[in-house]
Amino acid sequence: EQGRGRLREWIRRWLIPSADAIIVNGESGARYIKRFGFPDEKIFRVPQTTDTTAHFRLPIAVNGRPRNFLYVGRLVELKGVRAFIDAMIATATANARETYRVRFAGDGPLRDTFAALSLPKNLTLEFLGNLDYEALPTEYGNADILVLPTLSDEWGLVVVEAMAAGLPILGSIYSQAVEELCQEGINGWRFTPGTPGSLESALDRALEVSDETLLRMK
Repeated sequence: EQGRGRLREWIRRWLIPSADAIIVNGESGARYIKRFGFPDEKIFRVPQTTDTTAHFRLPIAVNGRPRNFLYVGRLVELKGVRAFIDAMIATATANARETYRVRFAGDGPLRDTFAALSLPKNLTLEFLGNLDYEALPTEYGNADILVLPTLSDEWGLVVVEAMAAGLPILGSIYSQAVEELCQEGINGWRFTPGTPGSLESALDRALEVSDETLLRMK
């Protein structure tokens, strides 16, 4: 909500005090509303969710090496995907004996840009395009780790879906779902986009875990 302009903030300062209650997705939203002097007892946290029946039916297993990363969402600047790809390129370049794979479920104006990048031979990027919602659980089942490098996400429903499918999360704290649900080293790894070394450090931690640890996290 930063940088939205004084007019929008003025309108909110006028509207918010007149509300009987305000619904937010999580604590980040609650902190924002409380900035306007709105009482906490009138703020209700209601996280977003979806039907995860098919996700819970997936078997929990570790696919070994290479680790299979999955990104689900639009390929746009706001999602921070380029920074993640750059981190993967640097990691693959520095570890020539390892292999790495990232699959992208979704589409957007940056797809062709990413597909045209020059990559190390030990890094594979696969672009699946837009998939029917019913096909997504299968993709979660084929992955080891969900990555969400977003620069701004009100919630991040893919985090809920991935966790229901047994995937740890490599996620940006600018997703409320990551902030609410992802516990560092327990079921994922958190980082702060724009902070030098934060993404790279989280990626290293994710890649260093053993199969046994990854299975426990799943």
